[in-house]
Amino acid sequence: MPPAMDSLMPAGERRAMSIEQAKEQINRYLPTAQAVAARQYEQLNRLAATSGDMRQLAERSAQELAFFRDPKGPLHHVQIIEQRRYHQIEVNWAEGMDPLQRVRAISAGAASFLDKMSPRDVQAADRALRMQVMPPGVSQVDLRLAEQFQKNSPEQNRDDARLAPFQIAIDKRVADAVGKGASKEQLAAITESAKSNVVSALREGKIPTQKADKPKDRER
Repeated sequence: MPPAMDSLMPAGERRAMSIEQAKEQINRYLPTAQAVAARQYEQLNRLAATSGDMRQLAERSAQELAFFRDPKGPLHHVQIIEQRRYHQIEVNWAEGMDPLQRVRAISAGAASFLDKMSPRDVQAADRALRMQVMPPGVSQVDLRLAEQFQKNSPEQNRDDARLAPFQIAIDKRVADAVGKGASKEQLAAITESAKSNVVSALREGKIPTQKADKPKDRER
């Protein structure tokens, strides 16, 4: 479940949101929310030693970031609700919310809805989602690779022959941005966005980067 971050939510009103709208919002804003949450955690973590309150806030921020990055995070929770044939959830919503606040509000609404479902229903929905027929070209191997790439550090991805080409492509993109004078915040956003694109492509059975050039034929 997502950590309680209500203190960081803007004032809003309780309203119904359809499951389709919730999924559209998450698919659209989650990559940006992940990047913003990562920056916020870094800032809070630097202040964690100043007081107990700041340390607690940094810990909750770390939990939120982990939840946003988890394959069974925001989108999976909404899919569980949808799988049991529910069509809407209630969210605390306000006009002008940024991507992090949008994903945070939907995650909180989904968590509240799941709390009211029986554990048996939640487990059944989770099993059904795992057993669904994969789209053409997608396999459990693709899904496991996507999950591994998301959890790994860049160093771990470089050390894995299956994942190294994707991490190298991200490294090159970041290096190009550094050469163009990108700020630290811009580099963090570029990294998170590129990683999310790789994870999505792996899950869908696509090839997210060009294959390495074939070695030239040896001279005979």
